[in-house]
Formats: sequence, structure tokens, C-alpha cells
Amino acid sequence: MVVNMESTLHVETHLTRESKRGEINYLPDYPDGQDDSTLEDARQTMVDEMKKKTPNGALIKQKMDLTFALRRSEVVKDKPAITQICERWPALFTEQQVDL
Repeated sequence: MVVNMESTLHVETHLTRESKRGEINYLPDYPDGQDDSTLEDARQTMVDEMKKKTPNGALIKQKMDLTFALRRSEVVKDKPAITQICERWPALFTEQQVDL
């Protein structure tokens, strides 16, 4: 009885997990020299560009590539609804970002 009780006392919960075999960059690190604030600024620049009548595709691609780690972190940790993802990352659902 003590053995069963002891195993239940040491239950740990992890917000993120280690990547398993076959998973690459499950939760990648931020690019060198970048932190939450600089990546959020890049995200906001991308959102502003998407509001234009003719957004600059090269700039959008560059900002989406730069902010991948932030986007992945938000999706894994916060588990937002699709509508929230659409609001924060409007370029994610464009034809250029969705490789069919």
C-alpha cells in the first residue's frame, strides 16, 4: 500500500514535453538576438502589412519565418482557438503560407 501511495505523491505535470524520436524542433528556440518583445514587434509589423490593400509578400514571408518560434510556442502552450490564431496571425491562412 505504501508503494502505491508513494507513486501518487510524486506526480509531476509538465507544460511542455521533450520531443520524441522523429519529432524535430517540437518547441524551437527563438532566433539569435530575438526575445518576446522583438518577435512581438515583428508580428505587429506583419499584421499591419496584412491590413494594406496590397501587402508586400516578401516582407510577410520574412516576418512569418522570423516569428515561427513565437507562433509555435503560443499554439503549444496557450492552445488558442482558431479564431484567435486568425486574429493574431492573419498571414498564416494565406495561400502563400499554406502549401497545398
